[in-house]
Amino acid sequence: MDDGCIRLLSASREDVDGVREAIEFEPGLNLIVGRPNTGKTSWLRLIDYTMGSTKDSPEDAIGDVLAQRYRSCTVSVRVAGVEYVLSRRWQEHGGRTRLYVNNRPTTPDEFSRFVLAEIDAPLIRYPKGNPYGGSWTTLSWRTLFRHMYRREDQWTELMPKQPEGEFHACLLEFCGLATAVFPPALAALVEKRRELEGLVSRRDNYVTTLASVTEELLGLNLPEGDLAAGALDQSLTALHAEMNALVVRRRQLLDGDGGTGTFAETEHRSWVDESNELVEVLAAMAGARDRLTELERMKHVLSGQVLTLRRALVSGRTLSPLKTTACPVCDMPVTPREGDTCYLCGGPHPTTPSIEEAAQRIEYELAQLQEELSENDELIEAINHSVRELQAHERVIRASSARGRAAEAASRTSARSDLDAALQQIDMSLGGLSAREQQLINVYNLLTQGESLAEQIASLEQRISVLENEIRDAQSEADFESASDKLSDGMNEYFMRLNAAAGDQLWPFENDSASIDLRKTNASALVEGRNYRSKLGGMLSLYFYIAYHYSLLRTSSMSGFNFPGLLILDFPPDRTAATLGLQLSGTEGFVLRPFLELMSSDPNLQVVATGHGYSGLQAHRVETRHVWV
Repeated sequence: MDDGCIRLLSASREDVDGVREAIEFEPGLNLIVGRPNTGKTSWLRLIDYTMGSTKDSPEDAIGDVLAQRYRSCTVSVRVAGVEYVLSRRWQEHGGRTRLYVNNRPTTPDEFSRFVLAEIDAPLIRYPKGNPYGGSWTTLSWRTLFRHMYRREDQWTELMPKQPEGEFHACLLEFCGLATAVFPPALAALVEKRRELEGLVSRRDNYVTTLASVTEELLGLNLPEGDLAAGALDQSLTALHAEMNALVVRRRQLLDGDGGTGTFAETEHRSWVDESNELVEVLAAMAGARDRLTELERMKHVLSGQVLTLRRALVSGRTLSPLKTTACPVCDMPVTPREGDTCYLCGGPHPTTPSIEEAAQRIEYELAQLQEELSENDELIEAINHSVRELQAHERVIRASSARGRAAEAASRTSARSDLDAALQQIDMSLGGLSAREQQLINVYNLLTQGESLAEQIASLEQRISVLENEIRDAQSEADFESASDKLSDGMNEYFMRLNAAAGDQLWPFENDSASIDLRKTNASALVEGRNYRSKLGGMLSLYFYIAYHYSLLRTSSMSGFNFPGLLILDFPPDRTAATLGLQLSGTEGFVLRPFLELMSSDPNLQVVATGHGYSGLQAHRVETRHVWV
């Protein structure tokens, strides 16, 4: 079974002249060997580019030389037991940004989701830095692939140019702990907490500012700027009492004017009765017009039905007497004759009503429709009459209202000057109180919005509590100690086998000296309990990096782990190795022999490595002979 494993089957490339080159891969250890500058690394760079590279251009991904020399690359892979053909065709129109899977174009992001789903690696989001202050990103296939393919220029650190948070997320994914540390609920929780902080700040600023402005504009004398619906209710009650007292005083002045009270009665009639009556008339007119529109639509429908029936009646009487005079098959003439059977086909006549019976039914339906049309026209005329009456009534009411306003103006003109002054003062006071009333109502509405913010905050807090419980349940199942032990055991197993293969203490430390300390928040690579950088020199660092990859490869067959069983090691050229302080010549065989022992017990594992010779290693070899100039 190779569920969850990825295996390279073959790779091919086509140059700009159409010449195709290909190499094959086998399970287990594969060695790409040859003299310097024979293109060993170029094969791996093309494979890397075809395996979902997200670089914007082939020049950035594989370099100018390869991008100009070749026009396409194809890689056959087996993913979780299913074979796929991946290809890049960067010199085709539109092919620079496309990846083809079985000749179907896709994007690198879609390919990443596809591969992760096939190897049963959960899609997770993890924070870059502080979970509550930084951004969150999705862990991609390409980020994980950096732990499976070490390029020739990446032998300076355990994971060059990979931030600590990204390195930690990759290890969690490989160890099957990612969903426990970064469950979907965690990203939602961070988002909800940010939203809560914004709402709380917005509510506090809102209430403080509203209370300050309200106190300055309305002068409610609230204690310490307190603003609540109760205080506004009290202010509104007092304001209404003051307004009612002024209205009563105004009526008393009007009723006492000249001992008649005529103006007050006229004013009451004008302001209440006539207004109500006009509203009723306008509503009745609107209803009548709606009904008139409906009747006109019905009239149009009935008229159409009458026209249809009349056409059917005329057509039936015109076409019924016509007889068939020629055979519809051979076009030979036939003689119409009466009888119990059809003179053309010989079959019995169907028992269908005569044309006159049908015409009688149609005429009956026509009569019914004509009667409905007449009733409809009568209703239309009646409603038109009602509308005209309502329009006349409307004019009467409006004329009466105009006369009332004229009488009011005349009364005001003839009133005593002191009464006018008193009424004017009351009206001004009422106007000011009315404006203040509207201000209080607006403040009340704004306060209601603040209460809505409080309700949203309460709802968010409840949702946050639920998410926190979900996260606690998920994280309680994570066993970081067991995962750390398995990774550490794998590294120390590599060092033990390395020393045995070399017959020397290439790794000079005691057993169990290397360890990976994987925790909920970070991961550390240690030698004798200290950071590996402070303990190791150039060559020992090389052994340490390879031991790390060996340990990940070893977990491929372990339950709960997600490493897909593929490792690609592109060792640096001799000159580069010398610059890095690595003495590689003659050591490649030693550093790879532990992988042979590991893969002998698991046929699903695959390692691809470059080098000069690897004499004595039993592996599938791909030789490159042509020296590039």
